[in-house]
Amino acid sequence: MIPLRAPQGVRYTQQIDRSQQVLPQLRSRAPQSVSHVAGSRRAVSRRSVRAFAWGTPKTTGPAPGEVLGKDYDQKIPSYNKGRRAGILLHPTSLPGPYGIGDIGDEAKRFVDWLADHGMQCWQLLPLVPPDPMYYSPYSGTDANCGNPLVVSIEELIKDGLLEFSETPPRVPIADVDYPAVAAAKLPLLKRAAQRLLKEDRFTRLREEYLKYRKEHPWVEDSALFDVARNLPELSQLAWWQWPEPLRLRQKEALKEFRETNKDAIDEFVVIQYFFEKQWKAIRVGYGWG
Repeated sequence: MIPLRAPQGVRYTQQIDRSQQVLPQLRSRAPQSVSHVAGSRRAVSRRSVRAFAWGTPKTTGPAPGEVLGKDYDQKIPSYNKGRRAGILLHPTSLPGPYGIGDIGDEAKRFVDWLADHGMQCWQLLPLVPPDPMYYSPYSGTDANCGNPLVVSIEELIKDGLLEFSETPPRVPIADVDYPAVAAAKLPLLKRAAQRLLKEDRFTRLREEYLKYRKEHPWVEDSALFDVARNLPELSQLAWWQWPEPLRLRQKEALKEFRETNKDAIDEFVVIQYFFEKQWKAIRVGYGWG
């Protein structure tokens, strides 16, 4: 869940405090027995009333031990409980031109909309790559990687990695047809990855990609696993049914596999770099780190 700092008026270029908690902080003092004066008689009958102080120290409720008036139970104290409101929405549910929402401009517009309407947090489902059977964010193929289907094609066009003429036909907003989206987007992502890897005009992006790869060493094993599970001879098998040298991660078998499938492994890592770059642009733009 991602907290937003200010309840209103925050734009994309302003910061949001990632460190703030989403749930309200409830602080209670120990219950105190306090007096209640009944009627105008000199003799006072007393009954026990439990008084709690909630929220921040700046509450306007009764202090422990304070004598309560007859109409106390008719008044509603204006306690500041620090409550916040937000919305649960997965990026795939945002409007998108190619049959699925992504982490490009529509995601930024959504966060601006949240801020403009007083929302203070954006709750997400897991952003991991979904399995190709159910495409559920809760049945991902890798806990560390990002979902390539939410990488923004428009952002890749802005980077010069794709041409607008290469994009697939636009799809009316409706339920996501995941196999169709994957068939349309994944070849474009691979094409953009190959251009970054091979063309001289992308030297700066290639340096950023190599830095990302060095700073995220886990992506090497993620790439190896993803490439292996998509090989025709392995795609219909569970990983524990793979050939023993690969399944047991024997050193020579891994070395041979990486050399044989170098291009596909590099493509996978570049696409993860695309995801990281675009998601980080949103997080840094709002001060989430």
